Amino acid sequence: MTGVLPILLGRATKVSRVLTRMDKEYVGVLYLHGDFEEDALREVVREFTGPIYQRPPVKSAVARELRVRRVKELEVLEVEGRYALIRAVVEAGTYIRKLFYDIGEVLGVGGSMRELRRVRSGGIQERECVTLQDLVMAFSKLEENDESEVRRVVRPVEEGLKQVPQIVIKDTAVAAVTYGAALKAPGVVAISPDIERGSLVAIFTLKGELVALGRARLSSDGIREAERGVVADLERVVMERDLYPREWGRRGSSEEGLDPGRDLYLWPWVDSRLWSRGALARKGAGLESPWPSRAAWVQIPPPAPPQLNMRRTPAPEGGVKWPPRSSGRSSGWPTLL
Repeated sequence: MTGVLPILLGRATKVSRVLTRMDKEYVGVLYLHGDFEEDALREVVREFTGPIYQRPPVKSAVARELRVRRVKELEVLEVEGRYALIRAVVEAGTYIRKLFYDIGEVLGVGGSMRELRRVRSGGIQERECVTLQDLVMAFSKLEENDESEVRRVVRPVEEGLKQVPQIVIKDTAVAAVTYGAALKAPGVVAISPDIERGSLVAIFTLKGELVALGRARLSSDGIREAERGVVADLERVVMERDLYPREWGRRGSSEEGLDPGRDLYLWPWVDSRLWSRGALARKGAGLESPWPSRAAWVQIPPPAPPQLNMRRTPAPEGGVKWPPRSSGRSSGWPTLL
């Protein structure tokens, strides 16, 4: 097999489990052992679209147990003699050579895979990849203090998570998340519209930096309506600690360690390269999502400040009698409406 193979370096290895579980796209050559009708082949291929039962082949790295895998797309691109060029978009863990074998068995003539190329892995396309020779040449120039080629061939880990639903958080919440604190509602700036309860989410800063991977407690609608409480539990922290200042426990902050009146509410995505060059205004003018697939965001408005009832209730005759500590605040003090 040839084609796309994501290679992770440094702290990017923390997201390897996510990348390996993403969908894959293949183009392969199926050789059929007998004569067949092209229409019959196309009809059999359509039957293998959707959830299928599959047992891994004898030569495989996993246990040979019957399991269910989903084939999302399967089409015949070209037929010549007994050879058929087939394109497949499948769930991670699907064996293409076993899929081709099963197609040949159902067709009644038998079949085997002759060639296979992976053209997409998750959100990484083949046209975005480089060869090992490009990597060697880039590091040879790095020894001459030329970083341009290395920056071209080694890409940020954020580019590999385009298909993962995302939550953008404020700068004041980043440090707490890097120390393992669950993400709470006041720290959220914007969210993807397709978040489901219990789904995997990627947590980003306003500059587009990956902070952590988490599991959503609420759906997109629930997060948008929430004013307090945890919205996502952490599974893997990627960003190093202390890159952002600590904000928890500071005077004047809210319960979640944030000051809603001080923090900015910007457009959800900022390209870190444009930000570092000063091409974007601090107030968020002209900010756009660099990824068209994530252009439809749900913005989180700032919470409304609470209203205070400053009317005092008259003190009883004989002076003020303070209630016990367990019964709460005195009725003579301001209370929230």
